[in-house]
Amino acid sequence: MSDQAIRSYVDDNQDDHLDLLIEFLRFQSISAQSYHHQDCRDCAEWLARQFALLEMDAHVESSLGKPAVVAAGDQRPDRPTLLVYGHYDVQPPEPLELWRTPPFEPTVRDGDLIARGASDNKGPLLTWLLAAEAYR
Repeated sequence: MSDQAIRSYVDDNQDDHLDLLIEFLRFQSISAQSYHHQDCRDCAEWLARQFALLEMDAHVESSLGKPAVVAAGDQRPDRPTLLVYGHYDVQPPEPLELWRTPPFEPTVRDGDLIARGASDNKGPLLTWLLAAEAYR
């Protein structure tokens, strides 16, 4: 696939990708608070489904207590292997009174998408996923 084809794909799907990021950011995947365990689990399962949509083998691993997503695509001996490691959990958003908008209701303000986890690390993690989608 050419660089131009990839750029066109990204441009043509920008709105859908933004919607996907907003959906991802709505998960209250706060691993430091035990009462958000199910939110973390739901987020991990959502993320595993996103990898599966790319025809990658993906599953949620919970053997260490916190749900982790493990995904792998086809490997080819004539191409390098890319390993991506990231996290989908977020820090607690308290104190809530410092937020101008609810932390798990993504809001565009002055051209920026504001939400807990947008830059650490859900946004960057989803970027890898969407890059793989564009190349596929």
